Amino acid sequence: MRAKHTSLLAALTASACCLPALVLLFTGVGSATLGATLARHHWWFLAAGAVTLAIAHWQFLRERRSCSSAGCAMPRRRFTVVSLILGTLVVGVFAANSLAPLIPLSPAGSSGRGDTPPGLATVTIPVEGMTCFSCELHVQRVLKDLPGVESADASTARSSVVVIHDPAQIDAARMAEAINTNTGYHASLSESGSC
Repeated sequence: MRAKHTSLLAALTASACCLPALVLLFTGVGSATLGATLARHHWWFLAAGAVTLAIAHWQFLRERRSCSSAGCAMPRRRFTVVSLILGTLVVGVFAANSLAPLIPLSPAGSSGRGDTPPGLATVTIPVEGMTCFSCELHVQRVLKDLPGVESADASTARSSVVVIHDPAQIDAARMAEAINTNTGYHASLSESGSC
């Protein structure tokens, strides 16, 4: 049954833009620029995963038809069906994650945050190049490691990050510099503004 191997390959291919970067990010081994580099090509990984998944389904149907006409039982049919379902789910999740930024869920200026705590300030920094949730995690992690940053909420849909910070400890220019230096994405202050 080649279909089970092909469906697993499809899942790995579709997730190749984000999964390695996330593993390296959470283990502390790799730099965030790997994630940015792979994320730039996420549509190619997703397309390759979708094509590979279509081939897996075609192989399964062909093998099932062949066994049906020969009157034989398909070996490990249940495992193949489970791997096809899992492969389809993984490709579907990564496709939904990639398409989510294209669908505006809230007004462009809305951050989804409540009031800023006393003594802290909120700034929105435009960030170009984020394409998926691992991109958001990279940006958030870099900012949260900075002294004076209370929270960071990156969004591919808004192409920005909303940061609650202590203005006595850090300013927007240093945060934008940290994003540009440590993530591989491009942050600019030309359109940002404090809320």
